[in-house]
Parts: sequence; structure tokens; C-alpha cells
Amino acid sequence: MLEGAEVTAHFFPDGRLAGRAGCNNYRANYTTGDESQIHVGPIATTRMLCPEPAGVMEQEGAYLAALALATTYTVIARGLMMFADSGDLVVQCVLSAG
Repeated sequence: MLEGAEVTAHFFPDGRLAGRAGCNNYRANYTTGDESQIHVGPIATTRMLCPEPAGVMEQEGAYLAALALATTYTVIARGLMMFADSGDLVVQCVLSAG
């Protein structure tokens, strides 16, 4: 994660997901199912362009693409790990103290 590019994910009990992707805010719906299945999407974002920090737009695109790839999840002591069909870890969320 780039310093100065806040990435957040707020999973609401009603199936809404919202957060900041580094530059833009995003929102989506998510569903969960048996055996820790998850589906996120479609994802909508604001359309700001952020030149700083360098690489933030690329990081944001990669993060949003990774969210869309997630098919399963595991809750860990301090957050959430999301995996693609291949079993690869695509997103890891860490609980903040706030």
C-alpha cells in the first residue's frame, strides 16, 4: 500500500460494501454463501484523478479488480482474507482501531 493513499472497506450487514480505494470512493453490493463464498459487484466509483502519491491510480485499479475476483473469504483475528477461484489471496483487510 502506498503511503498517503488510504484504502478502506466497510462491509455492512445489509450487503453493502463501501470505502476508499486510494483516490476515489467506491461502493458495491456483496453476497455471501455456504462454505465462505463471497461475490462483490458491480463496483461503482467516483471519478477523480489523483496524481499523488505516484502510482495511486494503478494501485486503486488493482485493488478494485482484486475485490471483483474474490470468491471465498476467511475471517482472521484482526480482519478478513479474500481469495480468488485459484486459491490465491487477492485482498486482505485489517481491522483498524478506530
